[in-house]
Amino acid sequence: MDQPDEAQGSVTDAEHKLYAARSRAFTKYLSHDLADELAWRLLQRDRDPTDDRRICLACANLKNSYCNERRASVVKSFQPCVTVLWRCDFFKQKG
Repeated sequence: MDQPDEAQGSVTDAEHKLYAARSRAFTKYLSHDLADELAWRLLQRDRDPTDDRRICLACANLKNSYCNERRASVVKSFQPCVTVLWRCDFFKQKG
């Protein structure tokens, strides 16, 4: 899925720009197809105001494949699954 299209619902210019930026960023870590799929899932999440799930790839606590947040990593023996949308009490947005 190179870009969202009409078959996937109407996409605003702002959504399309965000989708494209996310997809490009995710290709540092994922194949092009998986990066596109994840960007699309996040766009769908963004449209739902009640959905507060995040991905580890967007978290400043993620270092390589390890969560630097001691309370999440040590106490819970947490191993991040970086592309799964989920709720985390220790999420800290990158950038």
